[in-house]
Amino acid sequence: MMWILLVVLVLGLPASVVAEPDGTDGSTWTMSMTGRAVGRGTGVDGSEGAFREDYDTLGSGGGAETRFDGHDERGNYFEGAASIQGIEDARGVGGATIHVRGGRRGLYTLTGAFSRSQSFFDDHLRRPGAGRAAPGQLGREFELVRTNADVAADVRLGPRSNLRLTYAHRASDGDENLLKASVVESLSPYAFRFPAFQAIDTRSDTLDFEGVFPAGPFDVRLLAGWTDASSRSTTHQTNVRTDLTQEAVRFTDDIDTTTVHAGADIATPTTWNVLGHAGYRYYWVDADADASQQSDSVLERTANGISVTQQSHAGHSGLAFSPARHLRVRTTYTIVDQHRDGDGSETRRRGTSVVESDTDKQLTRQRARLDVSYTGLTRTRLRGMYRYEHAHRDLDVSMLGAATDPLSGIDRIQETDQKRDVHRLLLEARIRADRSLLVKAGYRYRREDIDEDRDELLNEYTLGDRHRETHTGFLGGRYRWGRITTFEARGEFAHEDYERTDIGGDSTTSVNVQIGQLRAVTVPAPGLVVTSMLSFVNRKYEVGTPRRDLGAFAPIEFRGRSLSTALAARYRVNDQTTLGGRYTLVDAGGSLDNLTHRLFLDGGYRVNDRLSFTGGYAYLSFDQGLYDGRDYDAHLGWVAVQLAFSAG
Repeated sequence: MMWILLVVLVLGLPASVVAEPDGTDGSTWTMSMTGRAVGRGTGVDGSEGAFREDYDTLGSGGGAETRFDGHDERGNYFEGAASIQGIEDARGVGGATIHVRGGRRGLYTLTGAFSRSQSFFDDHLRRPGAGRAAPGQLGREFELVRTNADVAADVRLGPRSNLRLTYAHRASDGDENLLKASVVESLSPYAFRFPAFQAIDTRSDTLDFEGVFPAGPFDVRLLAGWTDASSRSTTHQTNVRTDLTQEAVRFTDDIDTTTVHAGADIATPTTWNVLGHAGYRYYWVDADADASQQSDSVLERTANGISVTQQSHAGHSGLAFSPARHLRVRTTYTIVDQHRDGDGSETRRRGTSVVESDTDKQLTRQRARLDVSYTGLTRTRLRGMYRYEHAHRDLDVSMLGAATDPLSGIDRIQETDQKRDVHRLLLEARIRADRSLLVKAGYRYRREDIDEDRDELLNEYTLGDRHRETHTGFLGGRYRWGRITTFEARGEFAHEDYERTDIGGDSTTSVNVQIGQLRAVTVPAPGLVVTSMLSFVNRKYEVGTPRRDLGAFAPIEFRGRSLSTALAARYRVNDQTTLGGRYTLVDAGGSLDNLTHRLFLDGGYRVNDRLSFTGGYAYLSFDQGLYDGRDYDAHLGWVAVQLAFSAG
């Protein structure tokens, strides 16, 4: 384990300055500014034999920030913050941010924010030579720059009138790592880890308007907005083919999107006994895209003139009222209607010349909710909630044909008609038996019914009825023993039945889940807090699937369990020193047989109000019994210095 300690010093600025600017109003401004510096250093050391990866990295960095504000006796004010973040080795993030706000209190406000960050990644991995040509180094260096800018103006026209105008800009430019993971060697004797690269250039500009106006006793809110976005990306990817040779694939995407939305809301005054609201939203989206794919194999394709247009209508309404003193009722209703049209053409250079495609999708969704609560019983709160959702989806699509050798000119035509109904019910009771004991119990029910017909040109079949029903009961409590110890317990049991009809016949699934958790918090000594936790999860799956060769069900049973325990302590030695630690053990049994250990230790020492030190150590151990085991151990150590300046 190696350590680096970086101390960054930032000169402080005066904490308060009184200035009387030139002018006839004679207003006096009071201004202040403070600064803070942070230094940090980290070291990581770990190994994983199954993944063929070794870690021995060292990093350091720092940052500085300043805050400022000012105001006068006439209500004019400004405030803001600026910060700079340093780079940690070659695998960190650096950038700067600034936030400002100003205006005149009660009349208008102007806000602005700007941030720019750079992400770096530098990796060199030695690849194995088996099944690969010319073993050597795979070097990956990425740099991605993100820029965000926001401007907003708020103007108060009256006690119930307000205007707000916002503008947002988002942009990304650079190279990004798409695949930073390992392919487990036990899946195949020739499994390798290889990179994918993506050069991206994205931009979006959004302008939104919001106005609130009185309309008699009601408040009306008007909304409108516009977004113009573009995305350009080029992806380079290496694949392993069935003959154990590598194949380079390149994807290029060019997308332009325009979005327009508008809407209105109306609400009753907050002083009424019955609170109500209603509203409507309209969205229009138009997207145009070009895409291409080139590879070392048989396929090269270019999709031109892809166009998708979508219109959405959404309405909502709701009421909240109290028909009795201790009875509270809330209702909401929402309806959404979407219609999407798409068309495009694709050119295949090693197959048929042109393939056309078009899509027509219609979705209607309705949601209703009723929430009732009652507090008339002593120390008891009863609650009941019912939610219903109905959705109807129609899809007609002529998709692009096969993309493998030999290329086919036959389109895959699909028609789908789906109806979905979901019912949810919640019954809950919360009882405070006395000042030390709180009990909570309840029941949840969910039922989902789906009726779907799906027809395809080459493989015509029907997805029939699907039914899922879940019952869940839960019980929990919290007990305070004396002044130093609190116990919490929670238990849950769930049972689910799932039935499905498809081309192969009927299939059923039954799931039983038991969850238990115990937690205790105690303060055995002044400044010392100890927390312990034990949780248990047990799952049992029983699946019946159709077997065409036997003409009957083949039952499958799977059991999974998970046991985790944690112990944490935090000790405040004195006003200057704090120590802490946490240990967690997770045993996930069943077919995976995972065992995980986590240890975290940290501490801090404050020399004075301006100088403080913090440090820590973390250890992770992971052991999986699947595929002859995957063992992983990692160590992380860190230390930091914080130095703040202010002078006045």
